[in-house]
Amino acid sequence: MVTGKLTATLTSAQYLAVRYGINRNSQPNGAGLRVAPEAWGTSSNAFDSVNANHNWVVGPSALNELVVQFSRFNNDIPSTVDGPALVFPNGVRAGANPAAPQTTAQQKWQFRDDVTRAFARGGGHDVKGGVTWIHEPRLFISTRSLFTGQYTLTANTLTAPVRDVSVFGGNAEVNIPLDMFGTYLQDDWRATDRLTVNLGVRWDYVSGEPIDQGRNPNFLALQAAGRAGRFAGTALSDFGQEPAGDANNIQPRVGFVYDVRGNARDVVRGGWGLYTDFAYTNANMLNAALDAAGGSGLVFNANNPNGIQRPDGTFFRVGDPLSSIAALNVVNPNLPLLGGAVASPRLEQPYSRQASIGWSHELSGSTAISADYVRVDGRDLNLRLRPNVLVNGRRALADVGVQPNSIAFRTSLSAGSSQYDGLILALRRRLSRGLDVNGSYTLSKATSNIGPASDELDANLVQDISDPFGPVQDGPNTRTDARHRVTLTAIVQAPWAIQVAPFFMYRSALPTHTIEGLDLNGDGNTVDRTALAYQYTGVSDSGVATFKEAGPCETVNCSRRAPFSQLNLRVSRSFRLPGDARIEAMAEVFNLFNAKNPFIPVSTIRRSAANPALASFMQPTAYAGDFGQPEQRVGQVGFRVTF
Repeated sequence: MVTGKLTATLTSAQYLAVRYGINRNSQPNGAGLRVAPEAWGTSSNAFDSVNANHNWVVGPSALNELVVQFSRFNNDIPSTVDGPALVFPNGVRAGANPAAPQTTAQQKWQFRDDVTRAFARGGGHDVKGGVTWIHEPRLFISTRSLFTGQYTLTANTLTAPVRDVSVFGGNAEVNIPLDMFGTYLQDDWRATDRLTVNLGVRWDYVSGEPIDQGRNPNFLALQAAGRAGRFAGTALSDFGQEPAGDANNIQPRVGFVYDVRGNARDVVRGGWGLYTDFAYTNANMLNAALDAAGGSGLVFNANNPNGIQRPDGTFFRVGDPLSSIAALNVVNPNLPLLGGAVASPRLEQPYSRQASIGWSHELSGSTAISADYVRVDGRDLNLRLRPNVLVNGRRALADVGVQPNSIAFRTSLSAGSSQYDGLILALRRRLSRGLDVNGSYTLSKATSNIGPASDELDANLVQDISDPFGPVQDGPNTRTDARHRVTLTAIVQAPWAIQVAPFFMYRSALPTHTIEGLDLNGDGNTVDRTALAYQYTGVSDSGVATFKEAGPCETVNCSRRAPFSQLNLRVSRSFRLPGDARIEAMAEVFNLFNAKNPFIPVSTIRRSAANPALASFMQPTAYAGDFGQPEQRVGQVGFRVTF
């Protein structure tokens, strides 16, 4: 990584800064505790950026800030081995790297101009407005992932029957150019010497969405069915309407800060506003854009939750030729190659309604406490729904003529929602009498009807396709719904000028979706939730995790994984060197008590297709120090010289 910066004072009122950065790096792709090394790949990245920032003081009360940036990014993940990718019920992956080979190339221009002006009238106003334009002419993706196939097995052995075979073909590449426009206006108004009010409004628009899908036979089929009333009152009701961009992203905002007694010892603050986000491209557009380009898709797909059977009645297994189950291929060879992805013609950007109220109180000149309540309602969250499940033994979209006529068919919709409620209590003590302390406790609840966070690929957890956003789907978020969070940091001035700084973190258990492992509702999708919820309770001396029943399982993600805690410690002392120079010696220990911090996946399967209980159910797949996990106990020693 190399960076360089040039600054110049052009006049007494104008300042210019130009920065250039280059970054070249690589890291393993697909590596994990339960991923065989043969399935690992190498992801190589190249990033270049040029940024120019011009500040201009216009008169005695105005400032103009102009930012112009150009960036270029390239990523390459070459293929690893020949043969199919293998997926086992316990999460183990082997064979080919399912993400390789693929490349991504991105070029982006950004122009932003902000003007700030102060007015003395009415108690004082700081008015700020601006515009931004992000021009992204190149977002190019090329992939040949899974061209050698992916096999999903029914049990945790190479000899187990295969329940799903998916093979892709063609030459998938597409460019998704985008332009993002935004403008805003805000006013910080000092209404009185105790009250400051912030008023603002913002508008955002993305040009290039929804994408042109006129070449995608699946999109045309859905549009025709929608115009005929086929999807009225269903989750696919957008189809049949004319494509239109999301232009109604007007976002009003208001906030205030009130000094209760006028001495800054008790302060009340609050706010409300709408905030538009930009949807995760991989979750809403990428696959639909590849299909719209007409170059790639499934060439073979066969699925049976209980194991695919050959004509002689025996199970299909790894190593058997695909020709032995050719008759089970549900992909229509007379249609163009399609991955089975379509985006809604009325796809919208996600937004949130956010509200907060808080109070802080000064106990002394060095110590303060605070309490804040935050509510965030997410709307129009993008997700990829799989509507083509079995209904009474027949594919739900069989009459529409989509390809593939299987559960692999997906539709990108902006129909998800979420809710977050959090109470945050905090204590802050600035360094006084040799002690500095910062602590916080958060009591929260986070739910959504798409499974994980909205900036991730959505989980395929729909329990009833006739009501894909019903109460059973409104479950806790697998990565964010921790009821309790605690952080505590301190700086202690010990004898002999030694400084001790502990840092403690705690998070209560996150959810997991416990899957029964059988297709209980007959929809061809084995994600049916267990009848009971389960809660991790610990690890035995033999290394086996223990868990207990925790009542009925009423929603997806109803069970709970392991909590997390870690204490880090830093000890340092500064020594004087000749002149004004000093050297600081530091010793740090991370995870001082070597907490194991077991990691249980976001979903775990209770039984196999053959009906026996799985030993891997509710079992950790990683611990502290494993790949992708926080560190086990580790220490380091360093020195810092200042002069």
